[in-house]
Amino acid sequence: MGQGNYDQWSLNTPVYEIKRLNAPYINGKEIELIRKANSKKILDIGCGNGNRIFDYLTENNIDFVGIEKFERLTENSNYKDKIIIADILDVTSVNFDERLKNIDTVTILGGSLYGIFGLDNHKAAWKNIKSFLLHEGKVIFDTPLIQGFDTNDEIGEIMLIPGVTPLQFFLSEKQLKEIWKENLFKIEEMTDFIIPGPFRIRYYLLNSNK
Repeated sequence: MGQGNYDQWSLNTPVYEIKRLNAPYINGKEIELIRKANSKKILDIGCGNGNRIFDYLTENNIDFVGIEKFERLTENSNYKDKIIIADILDVTSVNFDERLKNIDTVTILGGSLYGIFGLDNHKAAWKNIKSFLLHEGKVIFDTPLIQGFDTNDEIGEIMLIPGVTPLQFFLSEKQLKEIWKENLFKIEEMTDFIIPGPFRIRYYLLNSNK
């Protein structure tokens, strides 16, 4: 039910409105974490049209590729040849795209996994993310500090900003840490970042061990 609502919102809402709500920007914390990761090739999951980080990566000679589920969000992008149109849950070794080779850093920014509903689906997504990475690769991940994140086992479906954003699905920190442990991710750095609006954002820099 929730997944269908999210997809319907994403497919029916005007693209300009989605871009306005997810104002593309790269902040100082994201730049700092990309530098710390010392990336040679980045995979950006839920990249949209690439405006968030691709300009910065290009300017700094860092190779990259993106995955975006909704093709229409990539319209007018300068980086279409760098964007794979696919659902992260469907990208496996069976239909592996050659552009996903040699990934040493995965970025998951701006709520790119909130449209995945259900704990099992999140586990499958993180398993796929793990499979993309080279040994000792990095993941840069952000999440809003919503009520229950630090304490609840299950947060589940939430209308983050009623009347504006679609129904989305959130994991608690405990659930995330359990998934990361299963996939041999270790937290290298964790920091909170204040942005305009009702939420703080928590950033994680994860280290992957095969």
